[in-house]
Amino acid sequence: DPMYVFEVVEVHVNPDYNPRGGADQARSDQAVMILAESASAAVPGIEPIPVNRDPLPPAFLGTVVQNVGYGSTEPGGGGGNTLRWWTTETVTDVTDFDYTVYGGGVSSVCFGDSGGPGMWTFPDGVVRVQGTVSWGDPSCMDYDHFARTDDNLDFLLPYLVEEDPCHGLTWEGACEGNDAVWCIDGVTYRRDCAACGQVCGDAGASLGWYCI
Repeated sequence: DPMYVFEVVEVHVNPDYNPRGGADQARSDQAVMILAESASAAVPGIEPIPVNRDPLPPAFLGTVVQNVGYGSTEPGGGGGNTLRWWTTETVTDVTDFDYTVYGGGVSSVCFGDSGGPGMWTFPDGVVRVQGTVSWGDPSCMDYDHFARTDDNLDFLLPYLVEEDPCHGLTWEGACEGNDAVWCIDGVTYRRDCAACGQVCGDAGASLGWYCI
């Protein structure tokens, strides 16, 4: 039995989505459901997983991501399922609107998993949803395509926050004088580099602007 059942009161589909098929299928393929109540308030212990809002870093390609859903566990859509299943897949390609993952001929997302989240531990150590399942190989073991959240921010942001608490600052940060400043999930951090005998500068793609 489920721990809790939530009523959905609104469904919003990205107006730019067009089920065109082919390699372009994942473009703008995202929707938002509004619940009648706060999930974290209704079930203590629930921690929402943040949505990625920044461009995917170069390090994303070739890494392993985790995907989750309640879809079928057998090719062809058979094997009815009421359980939440996880699988890991390797990122094999990244475009401006989607990314492709490979299940290695062993396990991937399947029928009924569409719209489910793809998650990755970003270089700052935070797990975020960076994409949602759009379409994939019917084998349920090979290649799948995910719509990127950072490509759909114009659609997603009004439902996520009323305003950007980071004011445009990202986890990659910036230098303000000799202070390194960065923002993660709405919280801004600052470090005085001079106090550490360092200067603020570009620490590389995996670290962003920091004390060096």
